[in-house]
Amino acid sequence: YGASSEEMTIESTPNPQSFYGISKYRGEQHVLRLMNKMPTYILRCGNVYGYGISMRFDAVINRFMFDASFNGRINIYGDGMQRRSFIYIDKITEILRQLIQSDLKPGIYNAVDRVMPILDVASAIQELYPDMEMLYINQHMKMRELVVKPDEAVLSLVQTSKLTFKQELEQIMKRFHDSSPL
Repeated sequence: YGASSEEMTIESTPNPQSFYGISKYRGEQHVLRLMNKMPTYILRCGNVYGYGISMRFDAVINRFMFDASFNGRINIYGDGMQRRSFIYIDKITEILRQLIQSDLKPGIYNAVDRVMPILDVASAIQELYPDMEMLYINQHMKMRELVVKPDEAVLSLVQTSKLTFKQELEQIMKRFHDSSPL
């Protein structure tokens, strides 16, 4: 959608600011052309987090978990009150798996599980790593927000992955430690 402190819905007009966001939006426009010819779904995912072979470390939760696990310190940019929209990798994969067999009407959906301030994410991670240091960078600056309204229709497809946020973080932590030779 692009940065905004207002809650975005599927009715909101996307205004992507990065090349990555622009390319995703252009891809959506191409898919929309097919909607009259075949059942088509567009899932606008929140910031996807979780352990995987090709983890994205530009995603804030993945970055925090990696840094907490291996460096004992995370960097928080701004005051940490900026909010982001998130979804756990296991939930989005289950949504995709269930979508194929569902009666969900074709269309655009927001695949967002939770909206949290960065500071709340950091605090949850600190519960797992009590000795973790939090370093604030440019604490005086107001950072951009991206708040997306979760779409209950698409979230209703999740049948098995009903973990708490802390349990999801514990899974990531375990996978980091199980895969590390240290």
